[in-house]
Order: sequence, then structure tokens, then C-alpha cells
Amino acid sequence: MFNRYADRMAHWSYVISQAVIVGTTAAPEQFANDLGDAGIAAVQVAEPLGHGVIPDVQKAINNVNAVETDCASLAA
Repeated sequence: MFNRYADRMAHWSYVISQAVIVGTTAAPEQFANDLGDAGIAAVQVAEPLGHGVIPDVQKAINNVNAVETDCASLAA
């Protein structure tokens, strides 16, 4: 499930990045970066990182919250 969300966030990060480059979106580049970070964090929480490595759940939460904040500002 988390991998599916991560794939979607990676896809949308690319789409938003391209739209920013060509000027077809009001979204900032930071939004694309936040989407990418949230996707990476989702994978790190969902999958084992190695023996004795504990995923940074708070970082994942912070990254998802950043995306939500970006979306709220774009919708306003």
C-alpha cells in the first residue's frame, strides 16, 4: 500500500516539476520537492531499512504535512 502511494507521489513530483518548468502551473518547485520527499519517506517507513535501522516515522509525517500545506495554499 505505501509503495503504491510512494509511486504516485514520485509520478506527481515529476508532473509538477515539468509543469513548473513550462509555466503551466502556479505550484512552486517546492511542492514537487515535497511530493518527492513524502514518497521517499513513505517507502522508508513501509520497508525494512536494514538490520537495526528504525524508520523515521516523524520525518514521514512532516513530509506528508508539507504536501498537505502546499495543497491547501494552492486551493486557496
